[in-house]
Amino acid sequence: MVVFFFPAGLWVPDETVIFAAVEGLRRNGSLVIDNGYSEFGNHALLFNDLLKLGPHGPVSQYPTGYPALLVPFYAAGGLHGMMTVNAVSAALSVWLTYQISLTLFADRRGAFHAAILWGLCTYLVIYAKALWPHALAATIVLSASLFTLRAVRGIADERRNAAMAGLCLGLGLSVRVDVVLIAPTLLATALLFAARPGMLIAMATLGVLPGALVASWFNLTKFGIFFPIYYGSPSGGTALASYSILGAITLAFLMICIAFRRFPMSDKIGKYLLVLLCLGAVAFALLDLQYLEDRFTRLLRGVYTLWVDMRLLDDQSHQVTRAADGTVTVFGLHKKAVAQSMPWIGIIFLFLLFPRRHSQKSGQVFCLLAIVLWTLPFARSSWHGGFATNMRYFLPILPFVCILSSLALSRLPPVSRAASIGIWLLALALIAVAITAGLNIYQGSPQVLVQHALPLVFFAALIFFVGLARFGGVWPGVVRLFFSACICLGLVNTYAYDLAVDIKRRSYNARAESVMSALPPNSFIYALIYEPLTFQLSRDAPIAARNRFTKKIDPNLIDAARANGYTVYIQSNLLRDQVLAERPNFRAERVFEEAEWMMPVYRLKAREDSIDLQ
Repeated sequence: MVVFFFPAGLWVPDETVIFAAVEGLRRNGSLVIDNGYSEFGNHALLFNDLLKLGPHGPVSQYPTGYPALLVPFYAAGGLHGMMTVNAVSAALSVWLTYQISLTLFADRRGAFHAAILWGLCTYLVIYAKALWPHALAATIVLSASLFTLRAVRGIADERRNAAMAGLCLGLGLSVRVDVVLIAPTLLATALLFAARPGMLIAMATLGVLPGALVASWFNLTKFGIFFPIYYGSPSGGTALASYSILGAITLAFLMICIAFRRFPMSDKIGKYLLVLLCLGAVAFALLDLQYLEDRFTRLLRGVYTLWVDMRLLDDQSHQVTRAADGTVTVFGLHKKAVAQSMPWIGIIFLFLLFPRRHSQKSGQVFCLLAIVLWTLPFARSSWHGGFATNMRYFLPILPFVCILSSLALSRLPPVSRAASIGIWLLALALIAVAITAGLNIYQGSPQVLVQHALPLVFFAALIFFVGLARFGGVWPGVVRLFFSACICLGLVNTYAYDLAVDIKRRSYNARAESVMSALPPNSFIYALIYEPLTFQLSRDAPIAARNRFTKKIDPNLIDAARANGYTVYIQSNLLRDQVLAERPNFRAERVFEEAEWMMPVYRLKAREDSIDLQ
């Protein structure tokens, strides 16, 4: 419902490109996002490489199926209408989380708790009111997982379920390509636990084909390459060659799954085969031990950075700033690892320490595999997802974290309703005292304390008391107390900071767009931020961006725009000063002076031009 309570603005350049793709499909039935490139041929018109040059012109680097899906929603309700897709997806994902947990562990109470954790205690709400498709991608991953689990367990028609799992995954490639990261987990689950894994894998493969062909056709039209996973560049996150080692590890892991199934551990042949695999791994390691050691160390550091403490982030790019105390900001946003957003995930250690029930083994394996295998590609480079306050790339696997957390919580002895209420009240008091005392003691930024330091303190405390509870050294109610306190602190970070920042930025961009849309149709805007400029895309008027590496504008592009009859506008004092330094024969006149809250916008004029503001 939050979608409809606030002005609909964009958050990030990625959403601007998605909007541009929707607008191009709606108005022209084309995948090309020209943005003046056919007229000027200048790189500044490619949204800092978010647009790629294809055979027919600039196109979005992102999958096209999602913008195609949004077209009717845009026609019906504008930006609010498009955001509804993710809002509905988020609600559906809560139901899917409940169903997956119920399928895995047959515990309605635990499934309900998992759904509540996912729906209210993660940062799902941030992406439920967004344009970028993380919530929809999470729903696709959960749908494929549920169909796979139903197929593996022989619920209803296993062939149809396997085919539907493949279909979800295939169609998901046209929404977000990272949905493919759930595929190794689904394959391993079928190999380990299905009665007829070959048949299920064959049916799933048939199900994948239609979606993969559609994604390949989109890429052929956009980039001239018939392949389902491609971003218009031979390098970067979708370059398969960069994942060769992880791919080999995944393949070896799947082979081990086959070995476990074919040769049970009680069988001597199985043991010999495992010994051979281990010897092969050692021989491989000896080929280049230093190289593998460096890669392994970097992988472990990446896992810890993205899941526990973002302050260890090793990113020297222009978007990251590191304060003296080690605090990391990305374009000014305090970036958090998963445990800093959700310190309550420490409860999972309870599940790891306590004896596991045999009937729950396959469900536990499934959830752990999904979390680990999804994490590895991001951990190898500690890729944090750029302009976001949290780990947005991990959103699709957080439901599995919630399911394991709910399972761990069920291992604790139950408490009465009165005791439960008392524990929650004590947890609220504990967090209030911790924040108040911390602000009085800590000399740095309050945001650093609440978002980076305190979550790790409570995360560590929860793990500590889990360990004590395992060996009878503490009343289990203390574990519940610190789990509840971690929930409260996570809610503070998500709703009082992340959501507030999201709403503030989107509202600002919506207000700024309503003001700047009064600019004449022949406007050419050189922008510092282009989220408030979607009105330009709706009327095929160009938006230029300064180079993100040199942080400079191109004065020759400004000359060409003026020569072609455009009125040139410059956004921000920074770009104005750069233009006037390059072209001292120009002067800049501020427009919309009454909107003092807005980033300044200037009309560029030659000094000999009239001062008329019409």
